[in-house]
Amino acid sequence: MKNTLVCPLSTILVVATVLFTGCTTDKVMLLEPKPMPDSPSVEARASQLFSADPLLKKFKILVNTFQGNVMLDGVVDSEEQRQQATKLVWTIPGVRGVENNLFLPGEKQP
Repeated sequence: MKNTLVCPLSTILVVATVLFTGCTTDKVMLLEPKPMPDSPSVEARASQLFSADPLLKKFKILVNTFQGNVMLDGVVDSEEQRQQATKLVWTIPGVRGVENNLFLPGEKQP
């Protein structure tokens, strides 16, 4: 009876020791924040992409940016164009979020 109790206890102690001491390190990793692009450069790049895109070049899409979050406002003709605008903005380095407020003709705007 004593042998059967000692074996599971020693196994538990070994596993606990490995779990609690095997993953320690003396090194401290510091993560530096990525530099945030300035809003005018993101807005300018978005406007360039829209004017070069065959689906979007005829529309006036307003672009506002704050801390990497981009808001699109305006009216486009199709859902495909609305999605294309979002897709293009996500290609800009530093973009952290896109709020697409592009409406289709006839949609009720808030």
